[in-house]
Amino acid sequence: MKAYPWIIPCWLLASVLIAASLLQQSEALTFTRRPDKPTIVVEGVNSTNADLVWEILPDSGEVVQNLFLIRQRAGDVNQVQIAWRKYSSSFTLAEGFANEYRANLPATLRLLNVDNTEEYVYTLQVSYDLNNVPYRTDDSVTVIVRVPPRMTVLPVRQSRITLGTNFTLTCNASGDPTPNITWTKEGLTAAQFNVSGHKLFLVNVKREDVGSYKCTADNGYGTPATSLAVVDVKCPPNECIITTVGITINDNQWPWKDAYSRMNTIEFKMLESNLTSAIASVYTRNPEKQFYGQEIILLRDGSIVAHLQLRFKTGVNDPLKPLRDEVGSGRLGPFAVTGEIILNPSM
Repeated sequence: MKAYPWIIPCWLLASVLIAASLLQQSEALTFTRRPDKPTIVVEGVNSTNADLVWEILPDSGEVVQNLFLIRQRAGDVNQVQIAWRKYSSSFTLAEGFANEYRANLPATLRLLNVDNTEEYVYTLQVSYDLNNVPYRTDDSVTVIVRVPPRMTVLPVRQSRITLGTNFTLTCNASGDPTPNITWTKEGLTAAQFNVSGHKLFLVNVKREDVGSYKCTADNGYGTPATSLAVVDVKCPPNECIITTVGITINDNQWPWKDAYSRMNTIEFKMLESNLTSAIASVYTRNPEKQFYGQEIILLRDGSIVAHLQLRFKTGVNDPLKPLRDEVGSGRLGPFAVTGEIILNPSM
């Protein structure tokens, strides 16, 4: 009998067909729920008690025997078993993982507190019988950890610059992915700046450069990080008048703290930055008032009463009107305030 190498023996063909039939049937195990692929976890947002949830619906004839939860680094062949269970019992957590995970019924892996060193591929491995033949199916998900922006370099909060000189504002942030740094000037809807990366350059400083500059770091995850810098300029001799005003902050979000009475505290600096930025923004919108800058000279307790010295070009008509109108609205930047400013308040 002549042999034809391409002819498959009947017994082998039958075996292939049976195996193919069983393989097709093995795919009948149905996942009615799986984790997002990939699953994005954001530090400080949803990184605590983050759940990877699988739900399984066995078809007729399938008997689930065991579940295994496994992790491995992406691209690494080494797998570590986190937890396991027989289908009729609870999960057993592997030794050493009690501070990292919980394994809950029916097939949920809870990541207790994830950071960006813990990017793994997690696999649910299911073993089951179909018509007394054992099978196994796996479902894997990659967990990617993103880190919201955090300021690492803050701009100088308040600077008084000599007219005609150059000055650089510097701001930087960390995060994953790397944040994008942008600069805006409070009170202007659009402005063009001389910017290179995380630095803003003020060249040949003019009075019009006075104002509040906001550095924003954003990478699309969590809340953008921001920092304010207030730029003042020095008045040329005999060209400025100084006006002292009092502004009462009447805001439950800003209750009095003893730390406000000490200018070197973080609390004082934060309030100072927000308040002087709000005032600078008012005068950015009203450049005709020739505003040169300001400084806080006192914070009084009770409702916070801020005493400030404001500097304007000599001869400007009613320089306080924009501030008076703003305070009269009951809001000044982030603050609720009483409806009037106090002229020359007593110390």
